[in-house]
Amino acid sequence: MTFREAYGEDLKDVFFDPEEFGSEHTIDGVALTVVLKEADFESGGRGSELKNAFNPKESAVNKKTLVLCIREEDVEEKLERKKLTVNAMIEVDGKKMFIHSVSHMMEMYRLVVGQHGV
Repeated sequence: MTFREAYGEDLKDVFFDPEEFGSEHTIDGVALTVVLKEADFESGGRGSELKNAFNPKESAVNKKTLVLCIREEDVEEKLERKKLTVNAMIEVDGKKMFIHSVSHMMEMYRLVVGQHGV
């Protein structure tokens, strides 16, 4: 067994396992098993205030920031890959959120998403 194969099995059997870290959530109307964690940003980091991020005349204060890990196969088969871009909207459990960052690692996407208030 190669490292890549072992890693893929660990993602499937441990990381995304609902009895371990995974949980069922609705992403853009599709029920998926994902890993979801509320992000903590200390001392005014990116999550606390996004002034001038979208429009220099507005201040967007982040109400809630989440880190969302989704299996690559779920993104390719069940979600539209084009939606997973920075500043795109995504619906997480019925709440509309902006995508702050997207990273793709071996067989998994990691998204940082947040709700905003002005």
